[in-house]
Amino acid sequence: MIRLKSTAYPRHRWFLVSISTIFIVTILLIPGNNEILCDRSLTLFLNSFFTIPSSPWVIFELLVHVFMFAVLTSLWFWVAAVYYNQYKALILSVCIAISLSITTEIAQYFVSRGSQLLDVFANFIGIAVFVVILRQQENNSVL
Repeated sequence: MIRLKSTAYPRHRWFLVSISTIFIVTILLIPGNNEILCDRSLTLFLNSFFTIPSSPWVIFELLVHVFMFAVLTSLWFWVAAVYYNQYKALILSVCIAISLSITTEIAQYFVSRGSQLLDVFANFIGIAVFVVILRQQENNSVL
């Protein structure tokens, strides 16, 4: 069996991470049907940001955010690891994921969609989940 080097096919990595990032950002910025926010009132937007949703789907939505950002961070790490050592690749991928998390929550204001602080927390938890998994894998490989 042929083993590929970790730096093999960086163009394929860039393509996959680009498509995944575009897909996730698109999903997060699908215009909502929230009639309250259609007038683009900043006060209403900020009020929706700090409210706890009462939907029965809240837990599912938060788990989706955790999963999406864990995958997004891992893909950016996969690309960055081609060019940098593991520590720098991890820092870069975490910074990119945090930036995307905050930017998409702010951008939801412009597509008449409610933004919630819980979503940001779920995104950060997803990023942290990847970091923990990576560290655990690193510790297991040393033994």
